[in-house]
Amino acid sequence: MGKGMSMLSRQLQRFNIENRAHKVISKEKPTPAPHHKPSARQSEIMNEADSDFLKKHNMKDAKLDHHLKNVYLVSHTAEMMEKLHVKNPDRPLPQSRTVRDDLEFGVFEPTEVTIGRCTLRQAIKFITDHNTEPTKHTAAEIAAEYKLSLESTSNILKYFRTFKLYIPEKELKETPLQPSLHEKMKDQNNPKHLT
Repeated sequence: MGKGMSMLSRQLQRFNIENRAHKVISKEKPTPAPHHKPSARQSEIMNEADSDFLKKHNMKDAKLDHHLKNVYLVSHTAEMMEKLHVKNPDRPLPQSRTVRDDLEFGVFEPTEVTIGRCTLRQAIKFITDHNTEPTKHTAAEIAAEYKLSLESTSNILKYFRTFKLYIPEKELKETPLQPSLHEKMKDQNNPKHLT
């Protein structure tokens, strides 16, 4: 029902639209749009007031001009610059402004390490040492050297490894390529012994 009503209302809106458009276009002077309420009130005031309203409106008022000249801006940049140059010992500014190189492991390495922890560089070093000579670099010796707990050191050595490059001694023989599925399907559809 709703679609039928909308189609009917659309047809009524478009009825004789060309003739109505020509009628509006052929008018000598178009009818102006209605004024907004505040602008209509303003035009009424202009019509009611004396004819010198526009002249008074556009003339320079000496009193207002005097008030405007008394308005000025005071700058306190000298005081602000003094405040900016005062150094706060609690929050010192950075002294080194050089650009740092890219980090080797992608993370910042601290200069001081707390007891019971190690840096990534130290961990990689003792893991590789243990992998090359496990009898010389045991978990107990590594834990004593780096001040780590024996349990965490043995877990690190058990579960973490460094990458190894494996190069086979002899190259693998080249195997003939297996026929693709498409070729197998052709062979099944066209048996050779039938042709």
